[in-house]
Amino acid sequence: AEADAEEAADGVGGGGAGDAFEVDDDDFGAGDKWFMKFQRRLDRSPRQVVRYSWGGRPLWISEPPEESWNGAWPPPCGLCHGRRVFELQLMPTLLYEVRQRCPGHMDADIEWGAVLVYSCAADCTGPDGVATCAEFVVVQPAV
Repeated sequence: AEADAEEAADGVGGGGAGDAFEVDDDDFGAGDKWFMKFQRRLDRSPRQVVRYSWGGRPLWISEPPEESWNGAWPPPCGLCHGRRVFELQLMPTLLYEVRQRCPGHMDADIEWGAVLVYSCAADCTGPDGVATCAEFVVVQPAV
């Protein structure tokens, strides 16, 4: 089941020529394995604060929750009841960049590993033609 979860939720692919360094994932525990994949991707663009990938897959910083691969997440759109797709991810580097540029304007206790945003695949609007559906957000804690 762990291999199925990893395959379904991975979104970064295996190691390759584009990685900053090669690591044998078998040398790490399950949590470290996910973090190393996250870190290798982040090494490609260390100052990236938003990762946009409409219809793609999230980049998990640690082992994804069961709901991410068993079909429970994301729930259907609240307006049209259609499926939601992965749209974007806020990277932990966003916190660093905001704190550097706006010292004193952000609560020091705010931290996350990954903030994943899922949107309606149909990009629907409400019956009034104006209201948009709410996104589904998953916050993965910092490691």
